[in-house]
Amino acid sequence: MKRNFKIRAGVGVVSLVMIFTVLAEVTLAVLALGTASADYKLAAKSAESIKNFYKADAKAEAVLADIDEKLIFSEVEGLEEELSDLQNLEVLNRQESKVISYKVPLSDNQLLRVVLEIKGLASEQGIDYKIEAWQIENSRVWNYDESVTRFEEVILKKQVNQGWK
Repeated sequence: MKRNFKIRAGVGVVSLVMIFTVLAEVTLAVLALGTASADYKLAAKSAESIKNFYKADAKAEAVLADIDEKLIFSEVEGLEEELSDLQNLEVLNRQESKVISYKVPLSDNQLLRVVLEIKGLASEQGIDYKIEAWQIENSRVWNYDESVTRFEEVILKKQVNQGWK
């Protein structure tokens, strides 16, 4: 007597596979949505930062144009008085030259700093200068919390305790 056994998957196994598949797809969809949302926020923040930079850069260029216009008819000796009507401008004396420095706000915690070095004596075209710095700086001072254990200290303690050399 021969018995024929047929192996069939029951309805319960197929249902479990379908539930697992749907659950996996929903999980991946939620992760993809979270990633897309984070990417959108990062792109918006980056666009705002770039927009702020170009606004500050345009203001710095406008101040530079005003300075350039003043330097055409100025003498090196009377430079401070000539530039006194421009706001947020510093004229500093170095050992052998003068430096013009100004700052343009970029955001709440950043600014664009411009430093111009006066190259020498006035010529027929006015006073010549060189742009020494055109850079972004932090406007707030960062206070380091020294109560937190540093990574180097943890490694050194581990080396001493375990006898590492």
